[in-house]
Amino acid sequence: MDVVSSVSLYLPLLLSLPPPFLSPSLYLLFVCVCEQWSTVFSGIVSRASIIDVLSTGMAGNYNEALQVITAEFHVLSPLVPTQDCNFIRYSKQHDNGTWAVADVSLNNLGPAYISQCQRRPSGCLIQKLSTGFSKVTWVEHVEIDDRYVDNLYKSLVNSGLAFGAKHWITTLHRQCARLLSPMEKKIHTEYVFDFLNDETSRNKWDMIASTGQVYEIMRISNGCDPSSCISFNTHILKETRVDSTASYVIYTSVDTTPLNVVLSGGDPTYVALLPSGFVIHPDGPRHNVGGIIEVGSGGSLLTVAFQIMVHSALPEDLTCERVAIVNTLTQSVVERIQNALVSSLSI
Repeated sequence: MDVVSSVSLYLPLLLSLPPPFLSPSLYLLFVCVCEQWSTVFSGIVSRASIIDVLSTGMAGNYNEALQVITAEFHVLSPLVPTQDCNFIRYSKQHDNGTWAVADVSLNNLGPAYISQCQRRPSGCLIQKLSTGFSKVTWVEHVEIDDRYVDNLYKSLVNSGLAFGAKHWITTLHRQCARLLSPMEKKIHTEYVFDFLNDETSRNKWDMIASTGQVYEIMRISNGCDPSSCISFNTHILKETRVDSTASYVIYTSVDTTPLNVVLSGGDPTYVALLPSGFVIHPDGPRHNVGGIIEVGSGGSLLTVAFQIMVHSALPEDLTCERVAIVNTLTQSVVERIQNALVSSLSI
């Protein structure tokens, strides 16, 4: 499957903070520093490392730097296999100050570099404009092995929404939004996200949820969209995130006593966290008037992930019976969510 996509994004500079904060140099670090790249784009890049550095660049600023990188790309669903890729990354600063970062696969260098995912010439242009904005143009030309992708997700993958430029630029925008004060229009969230994020509806799918009154103790904004935040109520620490490609609800049960110790400056390892949650993808693409692929044709793809503490950490104690219990719990939660959503839409 061959996917070609490109998209541009204008990112405002936060002028109240000292340079180079949110300048083109910062965006360049997001892309050129392998650890930063895999962290910023963790929703697409599950792992990445540098195999070799052929050139460190000029004056230490990545101009004409040449790196050999191995990476693994993923979709946050077990129904889409990960995609391994080996490629060269070259960065160049042009006379007008525009930075270009280009990736290309290494198949021509020998069989040792052949991988299942092929990055044909891809990358981004980063340009600072006179208006105080940075213009980032992203191009993705990738070949993905979709033979083992579940049919539910083939439309998402084949459209380019999973690995295309739209996903990369949206992720970059979200990460920058963590650093910017709210200044953009609200992105409308999906009905499924609203339901899973509503604590008053939690007892409709969470079998161990408290039926008593829920009080929100703390809320920290985590981006431009009001739905993207970290919150804490009586027993649940939760992070939610919304962008134009997916929505996330991640939560964990927390005892208030050890949490208060951490908030008072204590050791954060004192709090045991077992995050669980949901990833909500659109069920396929639709085209807008301009022909640019946007997300969603009316349905949703829900991925459920649970972590459950067992009494023993020994692998031999992970019996078939315990696995069956977890599977039954997961299936029950999915059925409860489905039934509750259908019932609410029927009202």
